Amino acid sequence: MSTDKKLEDAREKAITWVKGKGYSSIKASFEEDFEDTNSFVGSSNGDPVTPDITAQSSTGKSYFEIAQKTSQKQGLITKWKLLSRLATMKNGQFVIFVPYGHKSFAERIVEDNRIQAKIVAI
Repeated sequence: MSTDKKLEDAREKAITWVKGKGYSSIKASFEEDFEDTNSFVGSSNGDPVTPDITAQSSTGKSYFEIAQKTSQKQGLITKWKLLSRLATMKNGQFVIFVPYGHKSFAERIVEDNRIQAKIVAI
């Protein structure tokens, strides 16, 4: 299975999981059937940060990411820290979906950088 197909499968599973948990106002940066997620501009470098999925629950706004191994870990760490803080501020959750083969990579980043996140294998 190609990398693009694996990512597409992970995105479909992530959307299904979010819908199944009863979230509303779902937005996805990669899905035409949903409104695009809002981007945030980092103050340190001015680069936009766009979550893969956002959704509303009865308690607050949650942010969702699909983990993928990358050699540019610092950008990923910065993004995940920001999304974790935003979720906390908005009484929501930060959830990281991990496709097969990416779990230890995501867990290591979360643990080493004290990022508050729920990791969900998909």
